[in-house]
Amino acid sequence: TLFRSRGELLSGGAALAVICWGTTDAGTSGTGAWPNRVTIGAVYSGQAFSTNISGLSQSTTYHYRVYAVNAAGEDWSEAASFTTPGPANVITGTSGGNDSWNTGANWTYGHAPTGTEAAVVQAGVTAKVNNAATVVYSGGLTLGINATLQVGSGIATGNSNALGSGAIVMNSGSVIISSYGLGTYTFTQPFVLAGNATIWGAISNVNNNTTKTFTGGISGSGRLTYTGANNSTCVISTRNPSWTGGFQSADPENEKHQVKAAANGAFGTGDVKINQNCSLQIQAGLGDAIGNSAALHLTGASSPTFSAKLVLNQLWIDGIQQPAGDYNSSETWLNGSGILTVLRGPAVPTLILFR
Repeated sequence: TLFRSRGELLSGGAALAVICWGTTDAGTSGTGAWPNRVTIGAVYSGQAFSTNISGLSQSTTYHYRVYAVNAAGEDWSEAASFTTPGPANVITGTSGGNDSWNTGANWTYGHAPTGTEAAVVQAGVTAKVNNAATVVYSGGLTLGINATLQVGSGIATGNSNALGSGAIVMNSGSVIISSYGLGTYTFTQPFVLAGNATIWGAISNVNNNTTKTFTGGISGSGRLTYTGANNSTCVISTRNPSWTGGFQSADPENEKHQVKAAANGAFGTGDVKINQNCSLQIQAGLGDAIGNSAALHLTGASSPTFSAKLVLNQLWIDGIQQPAGDYNSSETWLNGSGILTVLRGPAVPTLILFR
């Protein structure tokens, strides 16, 4: 079982943070009083931070605090707690068609997830909750390999409850399709990308001008593909240092959409690929939205907009690696007042003559 803890340093400039947890509150006498602890590392005033806690027991209440220390002193957060879910409720069938999620016979518990249960969409299964509401549950959602969850091709208040309120784990090839039931929606759930996965922000003529905002954090080694259409927008608003898989936009329906970074470190440490119908917008003042060890790939008419200095490892345009150096709005493909610094250009070829 996995839990994602989040916090924020309110003052002090910068500090070293440690999260401590256990089945009882061990107080503030010292980190050694807690049975479990992990160093988050450097955190900074005004910026949210997060980390995953794994290896937890099922149906157990855990207490946790964050400890921070710098040259000026130390402090503890207030205590908080969470309860892990019980054994997972797995959907294995598709009876019920467009509302297979609500068909009890499809689930190992004989009913759709409820309470603190965890939901699992079995590998290869497509679960749909389109025309009817479903109940709220908090145990987290896991999509198996090549599993799909489709939310709302019909209009029904409450069908977005299928996403739950706990962590969403997406395995390789898994897909979340958002339709009427996910118009403008905020993902407060933390995402764990165990493999390359896809979220459809819009589909066909549905969800025009709607926004999907990620506030729960993203982690994992998988790449997230955001499929946009009809001027839909994807906003990533947290720093995600534990996300290494990268991000790419896609437009199989050949329609314009936007991707916005609203926090430094929004795209984690992986590469960012923006397709020709996507507009990449980096919030004013952010200079670290894309990791400086990452590559930015632009295709066709995609034009990033930013106002700060942005440092990248590599820049690719239409599949061609660009030279190292500084780029600004004098380039036809770049908008805003910022400067894009590229650290590495194409490598000089080395030839060996064989006789």
